[in-house]
Amino acid sequence: MKRQHRLRRPAHFQRVRSSGSHYDGAVLLLSVAPARQRVTRCGIVVARRIGSAVVRNRVKRRIREILRIHYNCLRTHSDIVVIARSPTIATMPHFELQDTILQALRRTGIWHP
Repeated sequence: MKRQHRLRRPAHFQRVRSSGSHYDGAVLLLSVAPARQRVTRCGIVVARRIGSAVVRNRVKRRIREILRIHYNCLRTHSDIVVIARSPTIATMPHFELQDTILQALRRTGIWHP
């Protein structure tokens, strides 16, 4: 995912978490808020209880790739924060993780295929 499509500052993450709509699933939490820029930006947070740094970075890469593939189907002018919460996310098959993320995007109303 390109740098311009990522949330990078802690203040941006906090704004999305505090003012956005939320989807609370079994393995992840998704927050969506209107963006102040013209592009959709995504941020990923993986809790330490998921595993070691290697495992957490792998989970981030997998989520980032799913969001990159489906970026064109996301509503514009939105900021998205995905928080991986359960350790089972590290061992989920790719198609199951993708279905979970897409279901969360549909429930928050940001998914437009």
